Amino acid sequence: MTDLFNNLNKLSANRAILIFRDFPQVTFTLQRFPLPGISLGTANQSSPFFDKPVYGDKLYYDDLFLEFAVSEDMQNWYEIFKWMYYIGNPIEKPDELPLTYTNATMILYSSHNNPILKVEFTDCVPTHLGELDFSETTSMTQEIYCSLMLKYQRYDVEFLPQTV
Repeated sequence: MTDLFNNLNKLSANRAILIFRDFPQVTFTLQRFPLPGISLGTANQSSPFFDKPVYGDKLYYDDLFLEFAVSEDMQNWYEIFKWMYYIGNPIEKPDELPLTYTNATMILYSSHNNPILKVEFTDCVPTHLGELDFSETTSMTQEIYCSLMLKYQRYDVEFLPQTV
């Protein structure tokens, strides 16, 4: 019988990073990182007395909405900017940038800062890169974050072995 009280720790949204296969030199430290929902389409099978829901044969994935910390040299922001710019301006695309779709890996960490979940997103493409909010009126150093929306074909989840 399964021990239902094996792990009573609650999942916390502490930390996650995102790495794109085609941008191995930059890491995206995520500030906000909801794992997208999935839906399974349904149909109704009619009968004289009631309609019976029948499961579908296609999964629908919600868009991936993220907020990431912009690195001081802005390299992580600039990689997404270039990616989107050259998709929208294929005439100007340099030969060394053939990128349209790429895979991305999100690693989620436990409250003890151990990697617990790896999520592989297949065939990602950016559809929105948010504004960068600069201000000279603040007296404190403030980190800058940027929103990002990606579409993708699917994602796969792998639980990572836990270390003690």
